[in-house]
Amino acid sequence: MISRLINACLDMKLMVLLATGLVVVLGFKALLENPKDAIPDISQNQVIISAEWMGRSPQDVEDQVTYPISVAMQALPRVEDVRTMTGFGMSRVYVIFEDSVDVYWARSRVLERLAVVQGGLPPGVTPALGPDATALGQVFMYTVDGPYDLATLRSVQDYTLRYSLQQVDGVAEVASIGGFVREYQVEIDPERLRAHDVMLEEVVLALENSNLDVGAKAIESGGSEFLVRGIGFIKRLDDIEQLVIKTQSHVPVRLSDVARVQFGPEFRRGALADSHHERVGGIVTIRYGANPLDTIDRVKKEITRIEPTLPSGVKVNAFYDRTELINETLDTLRDTLLEEIIVTALIILIFLLHLRSALIVAASFPLAILLGFIGMQVFGVSSNIMSLGGIAIAIGDIADMSIIMVETIYVAILADGGKSPRLQVIKNASGEVGGAIVTSVATTVISFIPIFALSGQSYKMFAPMAWTKSLTLSASLFLAICLTPVLCYLFLGGRRVEKTPAQRRFGEVLRWVAALGIAGLLAWITVRSERFVEGWLGLNAAFVAVPVFVFGALAVLKIWSEPLTPIDGNPVARGLVAAYRPMLRFFLEHRRVLRVASFAIILLGSMAVFGASFVLLPVKAGIESMGGDASRVRPITALEDHYPGFGQEFMPPLDEGSLLFMPSLLSQASLSETLRVMEWQNEQMLTVPEVAQVMGKLGRAETALDPAPIGMIETVVLLKPRDQWRPGMDRKALVAELRKATHLPGAAPSWLQPIQTRIVMLSSGIRSQIGLELLGNDAGELAELALKLEPVIKSVPGASDVVAMRTGGKPYVEFRLNRERMQHYGVSVMMVQETIEVALGGRRVTTTVEGRERYPVRIRYERELRDKLEDLQRVLVAAPSGAQVPITDLADIEYVVGPSEIRGANGKVAGYVTFNTAGIDETRLIAAVERRVNEAIESKEVQWPKGTTFNWVGQYQEQQKTNARLAFIIPIALAIILFIIYMHFRKWSWTLIVFTGLPLNLAGGALMIRYWPFIQSVLSGEPQGPAIYITVAVVVGFMVLAGVVLNDGVVVGTYIDQLVEERKPRTVGEIRDLVVEAGARRIRPAFMTTLTSIIGVMPILWATGRGSDVMQPMALPIFGGMLVDVISLFMVPAMMSWWLERKLLNELARRSP
Repeated sequence: MISRLINACLDMKLMVLLATGLVVVLGFKALLENPKDAIPDISQNQVIISAEWMGRSPQDVEDQVTYPISVAMQALPRVEDVRTMTGFGMSRVYVIFEDSVDVYWARSRVLERLAVVQGGLPPGVTPALGPDATALGQVFMYTVDGPYDLATLRSVQDYTLRYSLQQVDGVAEVASIGGFVREYQVEIDPERLRAHDVMLEEVVLALENSNLDVGAKAIESGGSEFLVRGIGFIKRLDDIEQLVIKTQSHVPVRLSDVARVQFGPEFRRGALADSHHERVGGIVTIRYGANPLDTIDRVKKEITRIEPTLPSGVKVNAFYDRTELINETLDTLRDTLLEEIIVTALIILIFLLHLRSALIVAASFPLAILLGFIGMQVFGVSSNIMSLGGIAIAIGDIADMSIIMVETIYVAILADGGKSPRLQVIKNASGEVGGAIVTSVATTVISFIPIFALSGQSYKMFAPMAWTKSLTLSASLFLAICLTPVLCYLFLGGRRVEKTPAQRRFGEVLRWVAALGIAGLLAWITVRSERFVEGWLGLNAAFVAVPVFVFGALAVLKIWSEPLTPIDGNPVARGLVAAYRPMLRFFLEHRRVLRVASFAIILLGSMAVFGASFVLLPVKAGIESMGGDASRVRPITALEDHYPGFGQEFMPPLDEGSLLFMPSLLSQASLSETLRVMEWQNEQMLTVPEVAQVMGKLGRAETALDPAPIGMIETVVLLKPRDQWRPGMDRKALVAELRKATHLPGAAPSWLQPIQTRIVMLSSGIRSQIGLELLGNDAGELAELALKLEPVIKSVPGASDVVAMRTGGKPYVEFRLNRERMQHYGVSVMMVQETIEVALGGRRVTTTVEGRERYPVRIRYERELRDKLEDLQRVLVAAPSGAQVPITDLADIEYVVGPSEIRGANGKVAGYVTFNTAGIDETRLIAAVERRVNEAIESKEVQWPKGTTFNWVGQYQEQQKTNARLAFIIPIALAIILFIIYMHFRKWSWTLIVFTGLPLNLAGGALMIRYWPFIQSVLSGEPQGPAIYITVAVVVGFMVLAGVVLNDGVVVGTYIDQLVEERKPRTVGEIRDLVVEAGARRIRPAFMTTLTSIIGVMPILWATGRGSDVMQPMALPIFGGMLVDVISLFMVPAMMSWWLERKLLNELARRSP
């Protein structure tokens, strides 16, 4: 079938070229339109339900709002998890659906269930859905600055900026934060109420009935229609002051007679500030699935458009803009891709020493990438560090298929010498290797099955890389099968055509015209790409255009008359074959050397992965059985110290160029005290030279995505570029210095990065990498248990930023109603409670309509009567008889401690102790912490409440799920690869021989991970960095390696098999001669593919830009494994020779009498 496809393409060369042109056009279109972001959106498929019940305690909100909603949501179909968070006057319910569920279908199901739940909720509580976005969608944050007070700037933000930005395509929500929301405040004087014989309820009723417009349809007069309106909306303070509450003896009692009316700030639960003063700002959240880069660009254009219409002097300044991170990450990958293509093309040119052949192979790079982008558009894969990283690590493999095809056709044309029709020669040569190429690509693509079988965050993070690598490799296969033979037929050269002198002269003129024209086009493109050339090379584009023109012209002149060079005439190929033949013959005669070397590499690689203590268990058991002490054998102890085994974590974090400082104060801290602490910490952070800007947020913004209590601070710390840091300063030392500068007793800090923090919070709602989740039924009991466990976990080496989530300890003032005394005055519970609510907390009785602006009207006691705890006794309750009864006659005032917030998971109350890792991997740290916690429970150091359980949440939980799934899927993928190789050879012996190279290559990858920090230290001259942990990214690198390393074995083995079937060797000498000939025939393409894979990933290893820290762990196994793959170029032929010799000797033994 493959041969028929190749033949069809060669018979329809024009159609193939037209299709290639269409691919180029569609590919560039897909490249420009594909969404771009720094990392994939790994957010959970969640719907957030938000409900406000202002003034109510967390326990009241939990019992009457959060719990009924969460229980109802658990019954929805395809729900995986329901998490809750309840705070002061606030409820959040997070409904997590399966990843395959459409987000808008999920939102509609939640709305249906909310309609049922609504009837059982307290009056005035209306739950609403959060924006159709995720926390990772917070891509742009800004401040509104100008010569105005905070209330005016907040009005500009709320009623001008917010509305303008929300209509931008791709924006889901613009949340306001900071400043003061202006409100009309009616402050009641109870003494004047008593003097005028006015009840508080009468004032509330008067206000409620004083703010409305009405319409009375229309009246016709004189042929015209007049619309009738009654104008009564409140527009100014005087409108409220003149309200008539009641009339006594024809004398009106106005509101101004019993209250003071003024403008003031609305009660707030959040603030924004830098190191100097408070600010007003906004947070732009993009819609689910929107293009981040395009959306941010549209937001900036909208800000530029509306800034001239804002009040004089008001400016919008961004303090967090993900554009820079996205561009820097994509620039790093772009530069790495370009370097890989150039280096790989040079390697191909050096080995082929034939410019036409090299250009035919090099053409597969851009075409495969463009075809990959078309596939990315079709399958909805965005451009980010993972998807483009998949292309980057595929560069070396993209060229492999075309290298093998061009090499085979090249040799076939030379061998034929023009005796047969050129088309038929190319058809025969292409068909010879077509099956091997398909098998090689199939094994590589199959190796990604485990990634596609992942779920949750792991799938969303790494599936884009698997998609792009699979798409580009499939594209390279398609090009090698369909396009490369056509290009070889048209451009490879080697035709013998007699020309007349006139034809030769015309050809020479045409040659020079083409050379100058193409060179001029390349120089023009270079000048037009000024920004890219100067940014990448640091040279003036006009200066670079001169050598581009010269070398371009020389290349065209060379290509025009380039003949086919025999393999023996190529010094590189001749030297390679000359070195390979005797080495292969030596290993055929001394196979034991290969076996010992392979066993040593596999043994060392196993110890690097699992640790020498585990691998050497049989050896130690043997020593112990003979009465020895293995712990005293110095070689064994030295190996155990040198090979402790790899640690594990979920994934390496992306260096975002910024930090997110998240300290939490004690739950009893007030907003003003938290603000003071935040401003002081911001000021201290600016004393560190590497810090460029800080902007802190306390409490929550006006969005369902932010449920933070007022004691939680989130400070975005923007860092200067690395080249402006002090010598020897790294991120670890910088965080340590910042931690020291901001240290404050009672503040529990967490130092992560903005996106990294959102990722870990999405896992379980915590703000650290790891969380110990305590589940029970009593919030206070869990809060106390968490505080007891905090010092226990702090005592474990490697645990940093250990914080027991402070959900208790909030001071409460409770009015305990005395029903007997209430009966004496004839006062109902409702009358007392409404008085407490209105007089102390204030009630929002109406909202003004002033054009586009809306401001609340609130009624409460004067500040002087409610500012101090002792003043609360002066609250008066109106009795039905008209008497004003002091609240202390009706209730007892008590001061107690209660919860500041209540968290829950699937119907259970939850408490947390969170922490990060420091110098240790997550797996070992959690094992150590779990041992320490169990010791504390057994020794009664911590009293463990009955009915309480604990489990681990955060990134570790996701890692465990991923490991369990990979442990099941990877063997299946390897079995499929084994079966594909068998289907190619149809011989289990050949299949197993090719497959035996896999453990050797995997061991090479493991050793490279083990020694890479040491190699970096030697090359850079800097101190050795920390050990590299096994992450999902590293596992992905091993999967890529497993799919690639078998290709050379398949190619070499295929040719050996063909020669065996053709020649039928009868002696051991003939077998070895045949194997040496086959190896020498295929060593150039096999060694080229290995070398291109090795050198192709080197730009990733030496990259230092944004995003390189995520890509390098994936490239290391490939680099190390492919270095060891050079041994496979000898191992596979040697083992095949051994098998053929053994088979021959057995046949001879059977024939002999």
